[in-house]
Amino acid sequence: MRTSMLGAGCVAVAVAGVQAGWTARAHAQEFYLTSTNAVNSSTFHQSVYRYTLGSGSATLLHTWNLPQAFIADIESTPSGLYLHTVAPNHVAPNQLWTVHPETGVPTSIGPTGLNAIEGDLAWNPSTGRLHGAGGIDSAGFEATYAFNLATGTATDVRSVLPEPLDLSGMTFDAQGRCWVIDSNLNGPTAANLHELNPSTGAILSTQALPLNLRVTLGLTTDFTTGVMYAISGQGRIYTLDTSTASLTLVDQLPFPTGALQYTGITARVIPSPSGLLALAGAAGLMGLRRRGR
Repeated sequence: MRTSMLGAGCVAVAVAGVQAGWTARAHAQEFYLTSTNAVNSSTFHQSVYRYTLGSGSATLLHTWNLPQAFIADIESTPSGLYLHTVAPNHVAPNQLWTVHPETGVPTSIGPTGLNAIEGDLAWNPSTGRLHGAGGIDSAGFEATYAFNLATGTATDVRSVLPEPLDLSGMTFDAQGRCWVIDSNLNGPTAANLHELNPSTGAILSTQALPLNLRVTLGLTTDFTTGVMYAISGQGRIYTLDTSTASLTLVDQLPFPTGALQYTGITARVIPSPSGLLALAGAAGLMGLRRRGR
């Protein structure tokens, strides 16, 4: 966890390193998943898993009860693994967290300041920034935003779609293009795939998806292969072809009875060796500065 071991300042250094030319690599077809299960009206059972594509099952890393909030999504980046939790009915602060990549244990970075009920996280390889979708802005629109990784605060809020439409999935492709799925959970029509301008929130193109995805879902890109994957709330995993908006089922995870929903998927990303050296060097400089005071 970069926040707990190196401090929030090194998180900023890590992201700056990505912007300066770090390359990221992924564990071949390895992913992290999240789920949430309503224990009762005030407590939600949270879980983080590791998953290998095509295995038909996921390995549980960590489970905990989170009062008044649930996991919206998980995202793996060269600077760390992140969770976004949101509060139903806005009764508790929405939070951004770091997650230990081996144990799944989360550590809070801070409140996002968002008024949201669900959404997704997405790392932009072109800029090194962590983005999100699904927050509701002051005008009542579903919005996109970026995160300050030192404080958790959401910045650069951009209006996209009016409620009751639902930005449930978000990812960037290897070229830095931004894609979102409007699952239309609360609306009368089928789900849509949009390409967005992440700087303005403007919709550049829209395609209808062939499957009804009116469920909580997650979206990710495996930057090793360039393939996009989506997970439905029922644990169905699909590949997504953005040129045709086609979804192809590639796996089905066990789906326990009850109120459990899968909420997020992210391809496992780690820094390249050059990125690790840059981060270690930054940590060493910080240590020298501290000792010199």
